[in-house]
Amino acid sequence: MSRRGYWLAPGFKQPRFPKARLEIRPLLLAVWLGCLAVAPNALSGLSAAPDMQAVGANLRDNAVDRGESGPSATAAVPWTVVAVFEPPPAQLEAASIFPLLTLQAREGREDLRVVFAWVRHSAGWIGDVWSLVMAASPQLLPPGAVNSGGDADHSHAFLADLVCRDIGYASPDTAHSYQASAGYLPSAGVLGFALHDLTAGRLVAKAWVALARQGVRLTPQVQLYGSPQNSLTSSPPWQVYPGFVPFGLKWGLAPNGVVPGEERRLSGSLDRSLKSMLWWSGLPEGAPVCGKLRLSVVQGGLVRTLATAPYSGGDQTMPVDSKWLPAGVFELQLWFEDVNHHLWLLDEGQYVAGKVTAEARISSFHPSKERMTIQGDLVITSDGPVNVQRVNLKLQLNNGEWLDSPIVSDPITVDGKYTMPFTASCPWTNPSVEPGNGGTNIMQLTVSPAISLPAGVVAEMRQQSVYLVASPEPMYSVTEDGYVVVHPIEYPRAFRNPLKGIRSLGLEVPEPLSPLDVVRTPMNPLSSLTKVYIPWNALEERASDGVDKIRAFSEKLWGSLPHDIKVIPRVILQWGPQGEEKYWPSDLEPGDYGSAEFKQRLVKLIQKLGAAWDQDPHVAYVEMGLIGWWGEHHHPAISPELQRLIGDTFLRSFPHKLVMYRNPANFEGYPFGVHWDSFAHPDEIGSHVPLIEMQGDLWKRAPRGGELTCDWGRPMAASVTDAILNHTDEIVYWIRRLHWNHLGFWPDMYDWTNDALERNAEEIHKALGYRFVIREARYPARIAPGSTLTLSLSVLNTGSSPFYYNWPVMVYLLDLETGKVVWSQPWEGVDIRQWLPGGGFPKVEPAVYNISGQWALPATLDPGVYILAIGILDPGWNEPQLRFAVVNHLSNNLCPLGKIGIDANIDDPALDRFVDLRTGDPLYVTLSDPSEKGGA
Repeated sequence: MSRRGYWLAPGFKQPRFPKARLEIRPLLLAVWLGCLAVAPNALSGLSAAPDMQAVGANLRDNAVDRGESGPSATAAVPWTVVAVFEPPPAQLEAASIFPLLTLQAREGREDLRVVFAWVRHSAGWIGDVWSLVMAASPQLLPPGAVNSGGDADHSHAFLADLVCRDIGYASPDTAHSYQASAGYLPSAGVLGFALHDLTAGRLVAKAWVALARQGVRLTPQVQLYGSPQNSLTSSPPWQVYPGFVPFGLKWGLAPNGVVPGEERRLSGSLDRSLKSMLWWSGLPEGAPVCGKLRLSVVQGGLVRTLATAPYSGGDQTMPVDSKWLPAGVFELQLWFEDVNHHLWLLDEGQYVAGKVTAEARISSFHPSKERMTIQGDLVITSDGPVNVQRVNLKLQLNNGEWLDSPIVSDPITVDGKYTMPFTASCPWTNPSVEPGNGGTNIMQLTVSPAISLPAGVVAEMRQQSVYLVASPEPMYSVTEDGYVVVHPIEYPRAFRNPLKGIRSLGLEVPEPLSPLDVVRTPMNPLSSLTKVYIPWNALEERASDGVDKIRAFSEKLWGSLPHDIKVIPRVILQWGPQGEEKYWPSDLEPGDYGSAEFKQRLVKLIQKLGAAWDQDPHVAYVEMGLIGWWGEHHHPAISPELQRLIGDTFLRSFPHKLVMYRNPANFEGYPFGVHWDSFAHPDEIGSHVPLIEMQGDLWKRAPRGGELTCDWGRPMAASVTDAILNHTDEIVYWIRRLHWNHLGFWPDMYDWTNDALERNAEEIHKALGYRFVIREARYPARIAPGSTLTLSLSVLNTGSSPFYYNWPVMVYLLDLETGKVVWSQPWEGVDIRQWLPGGGFPKVEPAVYNISGQWALPATLDPGVYILAIGILDPGWNEPQLRFAVVNHLSNNLCPLGKIGIDANIDDPALDRFVDLRTGDPLYVTLSDPSEKGGA
């Protein structure tokens, strides 16, 4: 695979992709804006305090002119400093610490400091990360203050003799403008700090500290770029203001007063009092400061104060005069008075007194030739008494609106929970005549509620979607000799299934180990496979490193993936051309592919990989990698000697996992699959297709994968997006001709949410790999406990490749009401690897595989009606994962065939309610002509 357009000179990173980063959760920017909104007015009102203005000017002017902190003030007065800056790329790339604000004081012989800085440090296997650090002289901190930043390394000379605390994880961005702000109130020893990303419009971090000493004369020094002489004279990026703005301080409501969580809702118990507390231990004893609480309600754009109370820290109850809290949005504000009695807004929050949720729940539908009747419930819940003026339901088929009329027009009162049954009748089009959803016979029916509430009440509306599948004839029939015959409907759309299809680039090895500076795109909803390139030195830095290191690294990398997502790892030594050989172990010579020492280490590494990955249930297939650019066995070409050495070692080390290699001209005679990393590229079709087809029926035992790329030579399309939009037929042709199992797209950044792209991508996904369709199932309608159950299936594979692992087929009896498993047994003698597809060149039609089995049922089974189901287990997790491409599907990945009577008669074996394979929403089966007998 070529990466033209992404090749780099030595020492430079890929400019096209932003670095992955660890970020803290953004907080409300409105808090900071509120502070700034108050600050200018308050500052203008300080003209009566010339000593404070003079101190601010003195601090600012001296620091700008001299490039250092200004002289100590004659008195410890409140101040606020604001600095705006952009991190310069050169300094940031080379620096391990990036100071923002330094506050200094000298008391006697003590030099005291408080530092806010960005610090780069190692985070183990993750690599280097940036953290925001607040560091202070131990004398300034209360007893017991420790580093709360975990095991972060802050052993920088700049922070020597300081106690450090991490206040957030976020990488500085050289393309962004930041504002660092600090406010200091000496009389209380309170210092607040906030860092805002002005470009992104978000709060990056905020922190505060209550110093152990009050009255310390801290003066600000801005060291933005690690040097106080950084061009501050021409255009000062910082300003010092007299007065205190408490950046970074936080407050909250006591748990008994608020429903826990970010919504901060007032509960009904707050009709008499409101309890508040600061998230600190209260103001220092005797400090000449106080706070004020104000509770107000916003209704119709007007603000009405409900209660006020003084505040001095700690837990406090504020009486509320109103006998009840009206529905609406409340504001709780905490105001702060400094020593000169100038009020500053500390923080504020909005709280919802009542929240109403309206949820539509469809229980049944009754189709006829011209109309459909929908039945269900509208469930409305509230936190307290709420008057609902009007209720509407909107029904939509696909994207077309059917009904928009009031179901209830009279006002109702909801206090807790209110359930309202509804029946709606609407005209509809026979889906067999005019199918929806991009030409398939699946139609989406959505019921959306809307309610009218008093002003200020927050409402949440939850719609429900179900899917309707049209069947040209009844799915179920019963023969004269008492056997149920089922003809399931093939599911028409693509869906996610294990070990096949569109592959994603969903994993990234973190820097500095990562060969890719790529922020991965989200997993495509069709993808069950994800690719990861792993540097050799991430798994083994020296020969003495053992298998445990590989297992630990792998667990951190993919251990948290869902069980239905599997990984294709490839170990590499070099990412691309021009000498980027930085992934070699430290005790090997980079680029030395031919020495005896390298060959010995190569064998030992492959053996370690086999010990770590051969039975790892997260691993799908293993790509050889190791040799050449991107591990693709070119630059240098892989010699015959290395082919034999690597091939033999992989065969011995991976008896269970299937292995793939890059070039079909290599590894002749080995039972390995191919990953063609420029699939169907016109410049490689002539060289690759003949060699692949000369392998005969190897595709029946070894998977073929890789990626489609359009970034070099004369590709089939200008881009991946263009290829999917305009060359789908060509891609599908080569998939079916060559029996292809999976494909990625390079770069993996096409917009799969685009409707046209999604439709075409689904066709590609359906062609890739296996696709098992049940044509018929047959079983007895009634059977006695302790007797023999017989079941036969007709199955065909409409995909392009087999399923490559021997996963077991299971037979189940499920409780009719709950769907829980009552009995299960494996289907002995069935090997799904033998369910081969058609395709090839010339094209061959897929064969129909007829299988049958018998099982002795327990004599202890309770009489009754059960569901007979089948499933295919992932033995690595011992749970059903592989799904048949039929609409008969349950949320536990089982395929329900129909009802069966255990010592009981069944009136109708039909099941008509399933779970949609693609979305997980309810799915119903109806007939093209609902008047036909046997229709659901």
